Amino acid sequence: AAFASIKRMPLTLGLPRLLARLARGCDLLHFNFPNPWTEMVYLAVCGSKDSVVTYHSDIYRQKVFLWLYRPWIHAFLKRTAAIIATSPNYIESSPFLSRYRDHCRSIVLPVDIKMFTESPQEEILAIKEEFGPFVLFVGRLVYYKGLEHLIDAMGLFCGIRLVVLGQGEL
Repeated sequence: AAFASIKRMPLTLGLPRLLARLARGCDLLHFNFPNPWTEMVYLAVCGSKDSVVTYHSDIYRQKVFLWLYRPWIHAFLKRTAAIIATSPNYIESSPFLSRYRDHCRSIVLPVDIKMFTESPQEEILAIKEEFGPFVLFVGRLVYYKGLEHLIDAMGLFCGIRLVVLGQGEL
């Protein structure tokens, strides 16, 4: 259990011991970024163990925190055997990933297209009847998803609704 939280990052005292114990039995560790506490613990406790990271997001808003965290980010990313990014564009546009592009591999997030090709026609017709032509946004309602840009762009289209599905601070 977390004993504290900083910028929505849970701090757990048991993580160093747990990660060290689990890492002993593994050939490769996989991390999701950003997760500052876990990354710092990894570097301190088992940084010699090979690791791969899936890079989900740059940090933008927390300026002071980012200033403190930046050296850890670089130490962590340098140490990884590979960095997985969700698109080739992200590798080029991220101020962090672009520095480690030789470590990066793009693996696009999977979409099960059967969901779209095997949907019951009556459900599709009911949705179309309720909303008419629409754009669907599904995701956490947080600033870095860029929903405000989609909302602005919707002004360019007449007769098309925006349907937003998700939860979050926005």
